[in-house]
Amino acid sequence: MMKYCAAKIERLSKTVGVRTEFDQITTVALTLQRIFGQQVLDPEWTWRKHLIHQLSNLVLFVYVFFGTLECLKTTDDSDLAAEASYTLIMIALFPIKMLLFIENRYIFRKLYITAKTTLVEVIKADATANLINAFKTAQKIVNTLFLLVLVPISIYEITTLWYYLHGIRPLLSRSTVTLMPMTTPYYELAWILHSIFLFEVSTTIILDMWFVMLIFFLSVASDSLVKVLIVPRKADNESHVDYAKRLNESLRNFYKIHVKQVE
Repeated sequence: MMKYCAAKIERLSKTVGVRTEFDQITTVALTLQRIFGQQVLDPEWTWRKHLIHQLSNLVLFVYVFFGTLECLKTTDDSDLAAEASYTLIMIALFPIKMLLFIENRYIFRKLYITAKTTLVEVIKADATANLINAFKTAQKIVNTLFLLVLVPISIYEITTLWYYLHGIRPLLSRSTVTLMPMTTPYYELAWILHSIFLFEVSTTIILDMWFVMLIFFLSVASDSLVKVLIVPRKADNESHVDYAKRLNESLRNFYKIHVKQVE
């Protein structure tokens, strides 16, 4: 069973190139994006293949949009109106951000393969660098970003569940009405739809995570690359020719690695 689950997750989080330890860091993020049909780092991703996901997302966002508009029409509470306005802004920004991500998927794939191959190789070439520590730090970055998303969502969900178990049926989000009766099974259906919307909108932080990851590994690789230029001073018994050869070799290695890094 464990092997089946591991194989399933590996398929869902498939990326360009051979799977490495780098991919393990992003497995959860990639799997979440795959569930919502946005895992474009998969070289097999196409609009046609994930059309059902995109249509489902469109229907969900239209539903939440009209539910939020209804809230704005029927409330005199300024705080609630502000919250509803924020929801409308998120509804507008999310598709734009995702479309930019999807339309530039080939660039993202190239950046991803560069990070997990070229940049990692540069770090490995540095004898003083600890690649395992770099991976651990990257994992902490990913975990922190996810906590920033999961904690607020969990508070919403747990609070709603608490009231539900005590016979009260509150809205998951006060700023979005259900547009359905507050009776079973309509209330539960609306709850599920609003939860999916909340999780999906929150996954936009994954897009920011790619930039954070890339910048982190680029910084570590750059630090390792600079160390290539550190050449021990000329020894007393070393000729000027031998010292010049060492300097030349250092510059040659720096140039060779730097060219790969900026390709």
